[in-house]
Amino acid sequence: MRSKLWLSLVAVLALATTANAQESGVKVGIGVSLSPLSSVFVTEEIGVTTVPGGTFAFYVPINIGENFKVEPELGFFRYKESYGDNEATVTQWRLAMGLLYVLRERESLRPYVGPRLGIVSTSEKFNDADDSQTDFFVGLALGAEYYFSSHFTLGGEFQLNYVNIGSPEDVDDLSRNLFSSNGLIFIRWYF
Repeated sequence: MRSKLWLSLVAVLALATTANAQESGVKVGIGVSLSPLSSVFVTEEIGVTTVPGGTFAFYVPINIGENFKVEPELGFFRYKESYGDNEATVTQWRLAMGLLYVLRERESLRPYVGPRLGIVSTSEKFNDADDSQTDFFVGLALGAEYYFSSHFTLGGEFQLNYVNIGSPEDVDDLSRNLFSSNGLIFIRWYF
């Protein structure tokens, strides 16, 4: 329940920021990212499973002036497996925000750097048993976007991320964290 409240709050703030940004004349857009990394799952029944496919997320880039960008993010992921009479489903919602400093523009290339932070709400269902957890992450992003026109950009980003992995509801005194790198490809359209 707490995760849904956080997700709702951030969504409302993102929409309010977008509406305010459009009134003040800054540039607002929509975008998607693709992460070409594989996803890895560890289950008791199967062992380690690697999915050779990327994940993607939706973004609302808001360029404020020449040197600052706010970028709310919403991502979704669902994994389902069946074996024998057993069925397992994992669903994740990711809500994040980038606070990015835009470096000096070089012709049509705009490099940027800054933190990205957010939450990941995960729910797992195994047969009739349900469980959930909430993870928090913070990362440093270094990227750039190339403006093919005033409306369309293609970009790339490198990230170093720290994730505080939450405990399942039925487990006490469990502490887990993860430090990883990530690469993203972006397509953004500005209005």
